[in-house]
Amino acid sequence: MEMENLAEILMKCGKLQEAEDFEQKALNAKIEAFGSSHPETIRSMERLAMILSDARKGQEAEHLGKQVLKAEREAFGSSHPGIVRPKVNLALIMKIRTKATINCILKKVGKMQGAEGSGQQVMENQIEAPGNSHTGAIRAMSNLAIILMEGEKLREAEQSGQQALKACTEAFGSSHPQTISVMGNLATILKKAGKLTEAKQFRQQALQACTQTFGSSHPQTISAMGNLATILMETGKLPEAEQLGQQAVKAWTEAFGGSHPWTIFAMENLATILKKAGKLLEAEQFGQQALKACTETFGSSHPLTISAMGNLAAILMEAEKLLEAEQLGQQALKTWREAFGRIHPGTISAMENLATILKKAGKLTEAEQSGWQALQAFTETFGSSHALTISAMGNLATILMEAGKLTEAEQLGQQALKTWREAFGRIHPGTISAMENLATILAKAGKLTEAEQSGRQALQAFTDTFGSSHPWTIFAMGNLATILKKAGKLPEAEQFGQQALKAQTETF
Repeated sequence: MEMENLAEILMKCGKLQEAEDFEQKALNAKIEAFGSSHPETIRSMERLAMILSDARKGQEAEHLGKQVLKAEREAFGSSHPGIVRPKVNLALIMKIRTKATINCILKKVGKMQGAEGSGQQVMENQIEAPGNSHTGAIRAMSNLAIILMEGEKLREAEQSGQQALKACTEAFGSSHPQTISVMGNLATILKKAGKLTEAKQFRQQALQACTQTFGSSHPQTISAMGNLATILMETGKLPEAEQLGQQAVKAWTEAFGGSHPWTIFAMENLATILKKAGKLLEAEQFGQQALKACTETFGSSHPLTISAMGNLAAILMEAEKLLEAEQLGQQALKTWREAFGRIHPGTISAMENLATILKKAGKLTEAEQSGWQALQAFTETFGSSHALTISAMGNLATILMEAGKLTEAEQLGQQALKTWREAFGRIHPGTISAMENLATILAKAGKLTEAEQSGRQALQAFTDTFGSSHPWTIFAMGNLATILKKAGKLPEAEQFGQQALKAQTETF
């Protein structure tokens, strides 16, 4: 067995240090045998960059990824297909459990501008390079759309995704595998942008196309079922979401067995749907099954296993099993930290999740401490204007409000709103949610005039952006009704409360 093949197996098993060691040996051997600019050497560099990225060694991975790009350029020139391919890699987004290349490295270390630039550059090269005017350009557009989404540039992401889908449909037809894949990417972008009706339509189209093209038991079809179930959950269509989620779990289990990663993901998705539907006992059962399967298949310190711990902790919290939730949240945080270090995104997210559990349990001092740690870690890792950092500010502001530290809560809430607005614009979902959070804090502090103003602004923005029947708009109506009630404006409070109830009944 070649060293790099063993390295790949070790990486898939989550044994990243051993994988790194083997791939480094393979790279050294290639350099000695062929030199640093040989295609085999460059491929080995690329594989090592992927391993380093999975291991969250961002700077080393980024440095190696840039070396790959430089070597390709020097060896073949800027329009050679070999150059275009690494630039596509530079423009792809890192996702745990999938390929990781230099562009995802840029994203994970918070360098979204660099990743976006690489995406723009590859798109231009793909269109200009001979023989790459179709598939390459379309792939580059779709990849760039995902990069823009991850950078919270949601309008531009949607435009690029729409362009990619139009080009792909014209080139290959609506039922081609690449068209279905691009359609799925666009649905993901629309969901993140809060455009749930459009996202649902694309997911339904994708499922229909997959079923017609591949059959009902094909992995791509079953995956499309799960994706549609998630959108249906977000739009409040919980019985339909649950039914489709159950179908997906059954289909994955029959096709690949109960311990296959895709089966486990489907179990976790179904658990989330059941939690949202208030079926907490069933949600807990599926969460337990997913965690058990992950542990048996991957081991207790694998990212999938630790994520399953966090998901189950969230379900237990909703079920008011706060002691168990806290214990599991603590265990998830400890395992993330020991396996991947203090500033790994999984570790920081686990801190935030634990803070939420502690807040619900009334342990506000510990919740605040965990919230501050998460905010500091996000700031150090990604910078103060990254979406994860700003979200952490808002979460901490809520904890401080619950703890009665209203001045600090208001300051942090104002800071979060200002940063969202400056970084992502006035009508970004994060900006509008920050307005709403600030309104809640101001109301708690007795600043009812300011709270009402912020609450009205949030409701107006949600209505203008998403419409009156969107879940976020309906929630904002109810929130404003609560503020107006506190301010003694009872007829108006009743009016908004009735509107929210009517919209919720008609929509869900």
